Amino acid sequence: MSRMHQSTRAATFAPYVYDTVFLVNDTARVWPDSFAVVTACNPVLPPGSPPLTPEQEAQRAACLRDRLAQHGLPHFPVTGASRDLTHQEPGEGIVTNDLTRVAALAAEFDQWGFFWVEEGEVFVCTDSSGEGWRIGAWHERVIQQPD
Repeated sequence: MSRMHQSTRAATFAPYVYDTVFLVNDTARVWPDSFAVVTACNPVLPPGSPPLTPEQEAQRAACLRDRLAQHGLPHFPVTGASRDLTHQEPGEGIVTNDLTRVAALAAEFDQWGFFWVEEGEVFVCTDSSGEGWRIGAWHERVIQQPD
């Protein structure tokens, strides 16, 4: 039985999030039963703040990987992207079934939410409640990372 359930609340994020695809290095791999996708890029910044530079984004991504290593959480690279691949945010697939830990990690990196994959279904989550907005099947959204 799935721990995640479809939210009945109105979504509080931009509609394009429903169209997110995921770029990975190996689409043929065996995927964990449940995992999260978190990015440190494109954080929620105070109004009027300048966008982060590519160097700052790379530094934040490295900090996320370091944090995962500190916590002993297995992870693998995943880039969330728009369907046309013009917008990409490098992130990490985090092998865990602990929604509370993932929500805290996303918040630590100033993210409004994260993606949760459970039993092959992808949900957008904003907290650790187990409530999410289903966006589709993982196998339909995963793409081989272009060279």
